[in-house]
Amino acid sequence: MRTELKFILALAVLVGCANCVEDFPATIERCKYDDEECNVKAWNKWNKVAYTSGVPELDIPLSDKHYVDKQVITVGSDLVTLKITFSNLTVYGMAQSTITGVKGFKKNPREMESFQVSGFSPSLNLFGKYDGTGKFLLLQVGGSGNGEIGFYNSTYFVTVYTKVETRDGEDYLVPDKVVTEFESEKYKFVFDNILNNKEITDSINKVVNQNDKLFAEEAKGPAARAFSKVVKRLFTPIFGKYPYRTFFLD
Repeated sequence: MRTELKFILALAVLVGCANCVEDFPATIERCKYDDEECNVKAWNKWNKVAYTSGVPELDIPLSDKHYVDKQVITVGSDLVTLKITFSNLTVYGMAQSTITGVKGFKKNPREMESFQVSGFSPSLNLFGKYDGTGKFLLLQVGGSGNGEIGFYNSTYFVTVYTKVETRDGEDYLVPDKVVTEFESEKYKFVFDNILNNKEITDSINKVVNQNDKLFAEEAKGPAARAFSKVVKRLFTPIFGKYPYRTFFLD
């Protein structure tokens, strides 16, 4: 009888911990696959922890700065056209984001094509060294120095297209492609050292910021690609370290 009881207890523990992984980080709260309200709360909690203490279990350091190698942004109007090449681009402001939606997860990851995350951020910024050429009125202009583009009060929608990789009999989710869309209420453009002339630099920055929505429409595409690179870089080690089933409750 004791042997049978021990077997039943062991089986209950095994079933109860079917989704357990011994070293699964406590910073990642688990919810049911389709419980959007729970997942939104959990993802916001994880986002806060990640940006206040880092997640050493996933090799995610404490930092709100993410680096992207290169982005080319072309903006223009009747007064100003600029082709800006950013190198060593820094993306920051994601720590302030509030996630408002998490959808698309399924119990079987092979039935998924993607999952979606939506949210709001008061400030998303791109900063880096730039080289630029263009035209201001009839004057050919160029310069190099520091450049920054700010997007303020932004709502965003991120789609993460996924694949599944099997290792040791377990399915792991692999972020394959990330597409980011966002809309912002305000924008700010700052470029220094255009033609090594402060007056021309100030005039061009003034014109660009007076027509911020026009220039922002052309800048949003490259900016969204930069944000997508950061998102993929963050998600890949998270889903790559633990089996997919362990992220959720049955």
